[in-house]
Amino acid sequence: MAAVLLKTENLTKVFNPNRVPVHALRGISLTIHEGEFVAISGKSGCGKSTLLSILGLLDTPTSGQYQLCGADLAQLSGYQKAALRNRHIGWVFQNFNLINDMTVAENVMLPLKYNQAWPKSTYTERVNKVLNDVGLDDKAGAYPSELSGGQQQRVAIARALITEPDILLADEPTGNLDSQTEQAIFSLLSDLHRRGVTILLVTHSRNLAQQCQRILTISDGTLVDAE
Repeated sequence: MAAVLLKTENLTKVFNPNRVPVHALRGISLTIHEGEFVAISGKSGCGKSTLLSILGLLDTPTSGQYQLCGADLAQLSGYQKAALRNRHIGWVFQNFNLINDMTVAENVMLPLKYNQAWPKSTYTERVNKVLNDVGLDDKAGAYPSELSGGQQQRVAIARALITEPDILLADEPTGNLDSQTEQAIFSLLSDLHRRGVTILLVTHSRNLAQQCQRILTISDGTLVDAE
């Protein structure tokens, strides 16, 4: 059986616990194995993005256990969590989060500067490789404002892949795109998965979710279905 990349048990998240509490997550238990392409589906406000933020070490749970690549997150300092995130996780956001006054190559290169596993002598080669992987090898010197929405998201995916993370977390990566571009970006993710990339995709689109290997459905902060 494939290795377990991440595992949660009874994960909860409560916002404003000392005032009017909002229970964003209620006892989420799940396991993601190496090589999977998993969709987290559900209506807006159900807790999908909150869960992904915790899994991606951008937020912390109120209670419950979370293990990433065998490491118990409760035992780690903030610095250790950041190092774990930089080493194991690639992030793709709905709004691209590109830096406008940096070129495509500079945007893609940025994570390498926070990951000591890659010497500077490899930076250019790494950037060229991932831009080629997403079909943008001719846009290295362009700026984000010169690209279409679909091209900007491809840059964001290249940036997420630059450090060869164990898992790619994509939070509504097609949410700001038209239907044709949405399918093109999903096809790119599917191609990356066929090449061995493990992907966890948050989407409100049932159509996209059904094209993944497995669907985790969340409703009101609870995992109600796992197909």
